[in-house]
Amino acid sequence: MKIRDVRIPLAKVMTIGLLPSPLKKLYYRLRGYKIGRRIKLSLGSVIDISESCEIGDETRIGAFSILSGETLRMGKRCKIRALTMIVTPHIEICHDVIISETVIIRAQQPFKDSRIFIGDRVHIFPFAIIDPSRPIHIGSETAIGISTYIFTHGAYKDSLAGYPISYGEVYLGKSVWLASRAFIMPGVTLGDDVVVGPGSVVARSFPEGSFVFGMPARILKRKKELITQYTSEQQFKMLKEILKEFQMYVDYFCKMKTKMISETHLSVKHKSKHNSIFLLESLDSNEQLEARKIYIVQKKIEPDMQKFMDKLCISWFSYEGHQCSAFLNDVSEVLREYFTRYGILFERS
Repeated sequence: MKIRDVRIPLAKVMTIGLLPSPLKKLYYRLRGYKIGRRIKLSLGSVIDISESCEIGDETRIGAFSILSGETLRMGKRCKIRALTMIVTPHIEICHDVIISETVIIRAQQPFKDSRIFIGDRVHIFPFAIIDPSRPIHIGSETAIGISTYIFTHGAYKDSLAGYPISYGEVYLGKSVWLASRAFIMPGVTLGDDVVVGPGSVVARSFPEGSFVFGMPARILKRKKELITQYTSEQQFKMLKEILKEFQMYVDYFCKMKTKMISETHLSVKHKSKHNSIFLLESLDSNEQLEARKIYIVQKKIEPDMQKFMDKLCISWFSYEGHQCSAFLNDVSEVLREYFTRYGILFERS
């Protein structure tokens, strides 16, 4: 009996894949897939799931990308960019995940429990190759660099002739950074906040907060030696600089008209509408709030205040709270994306 070996399902790419997004979504709903609102399925993209499939609101799947397996669960606002292949029995992708162009996630030696779990706000950069033959867990806010390889199996030469083979799960904690061309071997566990230097070969596990580098990788520094401790005043000054640089960015690349009213107040005109962005150290009362404005707040925002702002359709960002509003207009979406240049990520409320 021939085992089903899915690479690129050309027949489906040339039929279902060529349908416009609305018809494609209708077809998948008729197959029993749970397809959220405002989803876009680009030209040539194919979803081929044999059992349960659920895709959250506002997710985008790029041109000629393939998602194939037995189960698929994908959260909200994910971006699977063009020419990406995900072929694994069990696929779970959380919210706000970005998988860049030409990424390959494929269980080359599949088992019944072959699976990949990708946490919130993970970014996998182009040309990465990930092999979840054994389970792979990628924690929230982890970055997988360009041309990085993650393997859960190492077997090619004849084991009966004495050559070693290895199979092992890979676990990456939260906020792990794998720089370009890192190679993660089977059975490795990396704790939260681990940084792996470019070109490193990681053949063993490392605890949280380690900065590792080399072939094979070894610990060079700990987190406390790697980071700079800034005062609250220094952080607020850095936020001012980010707002100033954001003005130049939207002026040049987004072709929006802007005016810097002050160091902490930027006006952005988009589609004939004026958007005011305010930078505040803290938010103590709702009297200073204006409806349909954008607020960047350095301190945490209390839950009651968050709900009040959401009712007024205010877009807000809390740096210390590590959160932003669920509602973001076009300008605040660009701002949220711009913050990622500085490694600043926000969880939607």
